[in-house]
Amino acid sequence: MSTLQPNERRPFLWGFFAFFLLFFAWYTVRPVREAMGIQRGAGDLPGLMIATVVLTLITNPLLAKLAGRWPRAVLVRRIYRFLAWNLVAFHATFVFLPSFVTFGEDTTLWLGFGLYSWVSIFSVLIGSVLWSLLSEVFTPAQAKRLFGPLAAACSLGGLAGSAVAGTLATRLDEPLHMLLLAALLLELAAQSSRRLAAYSRKDESEPSDAKAGAAPLQVQGNPLTAGLRMTLASPYLQGIGGYVLLHTIVGTWVYLIQGTIIDALEADLGGDIQRFAWLDGMVNAASLVVQLFAVERVVRRIGIGWSLAGLPLVCTAGFAVLVVSPTYAVLAAFQTLRRTVNYGIAKPAREMLFAPLRTDEKYLAKNLIDLFLYRLGDSLGAVSKVLLAGTLGGVATIAIPVCVAWATLGPWLGRRNAQLEDPESEKLA
Repeated sequence: MSTLQPNERRPFLWGFFAFFLLFFAWYTVRPVREAMGIQRGAGDLPGLMIATVVLTLITNPLLAKLAGRWPRAVLVRRIYRFLAWNLVAFHATFVFLPSFVTFGEDTTLWLGFGLYSWVSIFSVLIGSVLWSLLSEVFTPAQAKRLFGPLAAACSLGGLAGSAVAGTLATRLDEPLHMLLLAALLLELAAQSSRRLAAYSRKDESEPSDAKAGAAPLQVQGNPLTAGLRMTLASPYLQGIGGYVLLHTIVGTWVYLIQGTIIDALEADLGGDIQRFAWLDGMVNAASLVVQLFAVERVVRRIGIGWSLAGLPLVCTAGFAVLVVSPTYAVLAAFQTLRRTVNYGIAKPAREMLFAPLRTDEKYLAKNLIDLFLYRLGDSLGAVSKVLLAGTLGGVATIAIPVCVAWATLGPWLGRRNAQLEDPESEKLA
């Protein structure tokens, strides 16, 4: 892990605290979401992913509009607070409302589906806006040193959340009480993000008398179309979008296979939550080691591009093994390795790609990529799996060549990133 410079210590620590709290909250909620998604069987998961994309079509333009109205230092904090109150509302609906209103099985089922879809948006949003803020605080050179250790806070928080969820799932009279813990953690993360925002660097496009992060983004026209326009005008942003889209499609195929295998084990709600939580725990423990001790060395040695290419290459091998032996043990090993490489190396490297961009691109274009394209990939992955009749062999037939194509984007993005950081080194195409 890199030695922190004196001027980096406070923003690093506030960023670390914020990430720890966010992912503590997320991994407390995540196993609940997974269990809700397979209440009636894993066959409901593709439909739930498509419903999530519809919700994203509502959320994405709203978030873009808010970014043009609220100061950036306020935007992140209010988003976390809003999500916290959403969890409180879901908890009250599931736990307290049935005391006054009789819920049938269908009502409970659909409420669970609503929780699944909304929390799926929540999962992408919490990390995306904080990474955007961090890319304002740290320079591209600092990002290469510090984003790995900062990502370790995600894994540390995920490890804590997985341990809490795995322990409490079968011990609480009502496992959904964990939603209240997650809401409290989100409020604490909101306060940490407020402290972090005070260290934002000033963007050249902002007025000379404006304090960094203290004004809304200066956007011409509709914020959503502005983000789309930025992405379409930049081959670099298109490349990042393509990488994210393929990453999500492949991840969805693995996720749906996971749901089918775990659903076949026929556990109750608490048992399903516990099994998902312990799988998350293995991933976060392994990711933590990689993020603390390997990210900076890997990126420095092989570059951002090949750091990004490692994940699709791992997925190529994982699908090949899973076809031969489609068991829970093999799935757990594949998921642990895939998600460790993703969270430990590929995710920090992907966030480094945004460091040299303008502030409006870090929020508007990044929001479009991280939220809309990410969930669009979910939908495309779900639909394609259904078209392939859901068979593992059919999925692997297309997954392996897709992973190979996905891997080629990494080195290209690495070269473009180097050009953006040092425009004099080579004229951009």
